[in-house]
Amino acid sequence: MEEIKEKLIDFITEKGGISFVEYEEFLEKNGFDYNGDLAIINNGYNIVYWNGLNDDASTIICGLIKDNKIELTPCMSLIYAIDGKRPNYPIVKMAKVYKEPHWCPVYINLKVWWKIELPENPVALYYFFYFLRISPIFFSAPSNTLFKANDNAKLFVIRE
Repeated sequence: MEEIKEKLIDFITEKGGISFVEYEEFLEKNGFDYNGDLAIINNGYNIVYWNGLNDDASTIICGLIKDNKIELTPCMSLIYAIDGKRPNYPIVKMAKVYKEPHWCPVYINLKVWWKIELPENPVALYYFFYFLRISPIFFSAPSNTLFKANDNAKLFVIRE
């Protein structure tokens, strides 16, 4: 299992991120059976990230997330339309708790840890953000934050 995890990290690095369809294709290419009846969900919001995986395939993804090696980043559903496969759920439209399961299209990316030394001078700080072409208001939260984490917002694998 560790060997396939390392190969997956290399594959994600090479591609710059992958969809769950590409994840399934990667597993298939490496002789790994992924078909099953498990779904990766965010139980606190009733959000489905992907379904149709077996225990091993879901353990690989959840293990890498838990180890802070990868993260799921919301993306456009067009990526999955191009890949030709998607779960049969309504698409998430906004960050809220849904009564029925909804699908959130996500990209599997490497978890990036970085730190920026911000200048203390307010004028220099303004030019720093101007140079990056972003507003200081948006800098305080990660750009891929779709759902706030709380005690109920945990990643689960469930049997469909």
